[in-house]
Amino acid sequence: MRRRTRVLSLCALFVLLSAMEVRAADQEIAGVRVTVASVITGEGGATLRRVVISAVVLKLDQLGLEVAESALDQPGSPEMPESVMTRAKSREDDFVLFARLAPTENDVSIDLRLYLVPSGQEVARARSVEALELTLDRAVGDLTVQLLDEARSFLVAAASQRSGAESTRAGEAASAETGQAVTLPEGPPAAPSRDRILAFAGGFAPLVPVEASADYMGLSMGATASLMLLPFSSDTFGFGVMGRFVTGRARGAAADLDLVLIPIAGVVQVAATGSPVRPFARVAGGIALLRASNDSLGDRLGIIPYAAADLGVTATLLGVFGLEAAVGFEAYFEGSILIMGFAPALSVVLEI
Repeated sequence: MRRRTRVLSLCALFVLLSAMEVRAADQEIAGVRVTVASVITGEGGATLRRVVISAVVLKLDQLGLEVAESALDQPGSPEMPESVMTRAKSREDDFVLFARLAPTENDVSIDLRLYLVPSGQEVARARSVEALELTLDRAVGDLTVQLLDEARSFLVAAASQRSGAESTRAGEAASAETGQAVTLPEGPPAAPSRDRILAFAGGFAPLVPVEASADYMGLSMGATASLMLLPFSSDTFGFGVMGRFVTGRARGAAADLDLVLIPIAGVVQVAATGSPVRPFARVAGGIALLRASNDSLGDRLGIIPYAAADLGVTATLLGVFGLEAAVGFEAYFEGSILIMGFAPALSVVLEI
């Protein structure tokens, strides 16, 4: 514990020395107003918090951002206390930068998040685990730059909006009396939060038979639904279950048949991350309920093997909601008869 205290004290000294360095401001984001807040979970200390927050504030100041630091050191407090956002709104700040610190004896987990004011939308996140060494302040500065780079489009838009508003107020006093509110452009939609671990999708997915299947089946109407579990923070890999409902008509030599196919399958997914529009690939395998019927032969029910593969994209539109477009190929194995075809799908997605 004493070694940790000595290390943190030296880190604090290095932060003060770093503050004397002259750095060129980033003109594209200079002037953006940021509230900095923090919370320590578990065992922590004022010195550690001071080192980390001082390093964050120093890096923001070097880049030309205006900082209003809000002290928040309440173990167990929520990640976005209402009081922090309220104070940021009252100061007309553009963003809240929140640092969650979880120290151990030899290192500290640092989770930086950037929120848009006044909506509270999370626009960037950067995390790392750093050793309690003399280079801690520099590591925190680098992590802060990583956070700002991820939210750069939002920062540039805020700086431009603030610069334009201040120029208007300074140069045209009459326009400042109109009472029109200055609104911050939302910019591109943010990528889905990595805390979401479930994704539900449901929509329209017809079956377009190909090869021999097209000789006795036409376009069949269908619907699809899936529930995916995303167990890892990167959201790259996921697995879950899916179901479909397909209804169509098969042309026979003597009579036509009404067909209903209801597959249920396990799904494995690989997807890209880090963007509001994310391509994915999926494979699925399971069983399908087959129902065939006509007026003369009655109903026939059976369970048959089923397999499918999909390529598509998911686009986040409104927070937890999005759209998913995919083109799949699926096959139903009914004895010597193979029913197969393309299955284009358009679905609504809910991520929680």
